[in-house]
Amino acid sequence: MSKYVAGFPVALVVLSIALTGCGGGGGSSNNPNPNPPNPTERTITGKIVSSATANPALANVAVTIGSYTAVSAKDGTFSLGPMPIASDIPSLFTVDASAAGTGYSKEDVVTYQNQDYLYSAVDTPVQIRNGDTNSLGTITIRYDPEGMPPVPFADKDTIISGRVVRSDDQTVGIAGVKVTFGTATTFTTTTGAKGYFALNVGRDVDVVSLFLLNDKTFAIDTSTAGSSYPNTLLVTYQGQSGRAQNDLPVPDDVLSNRSNDLGNIVVQIDSGGGDGTLPPLPPF
Repeated sequence: MSKYVAGFPVALVVLSIALTGCGGGGGSSNNPNPNPPNPTERTITGKIVSSATANPALANVAVTIGSYTAVSAKDGTFSLGPMPIASDIPSLFTVDASAAGTGYSKEDVVTYQNQDYLYSAVDTPVQIRNGDTNSLGTITIRYDPEGMPPVPFADKDTIISGRVVRSDDQTVGIAGVKVTFGTATTFTTTTGAKGYFALNVGRDVDVVSLFLLNDKTFAIDTSTAGSSYPNTLLVTYQGQSGRAQNDLPVPDDVLSNRSNDLGNIVVQIDSGGGDGTLPPLPPF
């Protein structure tokens, strides 16, 4: 009897330890709900493959967007960031395959979204710039063991891009603005969540041919962004203030095909135009 009584507390201690080890004590090591990622940051991802065979992963390729650079892993994937969710994403990014091995160089052609680019000037998708997605998708590098210079492109799409922003805070883009480019032949799109837009105006286009000789302008319509943005609100663009929304000058660099980026189009929401109301700042 004395042995039974003396051993009883020991059995309780062992049972207590066993329960604690099974999570009975609520230990944090078994937490099924880890902390969610920081909503103020984003990470841009993608994959690099070679043209050598069917979709082989390619390592050691550097991808640079703005001030962020990442190098592809053995499986070809890369991850840029985390970067502030509100940071501006440039209209072009670079791809450097010079460290990928024999048959690759910094001057190689990059095939992306069904067209070819030089490594130093690949179009950033407008969906990335607007924050609609964080995936660049697949980027293909030309494999050339002979080291021949890239053949000039026969043709490629011309994608005109830009951003519509507010004058009171030019880091805030206006979503839902209609943008029309060209006159005799017109191309129309709508700005995304952060105010960025992109217009695909066709293969190897001569931008000047889209405009009449004395009418090298394009238009925006902020009224499609909501009732707080009447289309009578004036615009500051290319150093000129007080421009009407249907009379914005196309930059010379765009007309001459030196650039496809229209830059920021600043809507004067405090100019007294339209009904004089000041639209509230949307969440960014």
